[in-house]
Amino acid sequence: MQNAASIRCVYAYLQQGTSDGQSAYVVKYSTDGGATWSVLEKMGIAQNLGTSFRNTWDFLVSQGYGKPETRRLPYDDYGLVTTAPITGSGVMQAVATASYDASTSGLVPGDFAFLEFGLANEEHVNVISVDTVNQTFTAIITQDHPAGSSIRPTIWPTAVLLEGNDLAFDIKAVASPNAGSDLTVVVQT
Repeated sequence: MQNAASIRCVYAYLQQGTSDGQSAYVVKYSTDGGATWSVLEKMGIAQNLGTSFRNTWDFLVSQGYGKPETRRLPYDDYGLVTTAPITGSGVMQAVATASYDASTSGLVPGDFAFLEFGLANEEHVNVISVDTVNQTFTAIITQDHPAGSSIRPTIWPTAVLLEGNDLAFDIKAVASPNAGSDLTVVVQT
């Protein structure tokens, strides 16, 4: 990093999209010359039959969200969704999730999260507990939500990078048969 900067937007796009699977990426930063790394953003490009998705917000736009510049949070692609419908009951229940890279959710007990951020049945829930191995969390949910509902943090992680910090990314998965597709990761501050 050349100067101190708060990262506003992180997104990825493929030159050629895939229709038979999804891609997953992790953008990370180091403040100690690469000895340790912290996650800046987890993101992915969803699978789409027909016209392939090419960037990290295509899926969200297809689900009714506005383009990135119209959102309350710049790029709103946290990569975490519900895997089963939720019936709002007002009592604590486990919520099964899936992420782009099939890893942990990034949620921790005590955090707050949005279900279906920006949509008509948006709901703000308190994360009571997290089972990282099974990718579930418990919360009190009062509204109904379909499978595939987006889950977003209420406070978006915003790291401040300083001169001398390192920025890198990992490609966790790229769907076949386009595994050799050009990938460009753009970091905009």
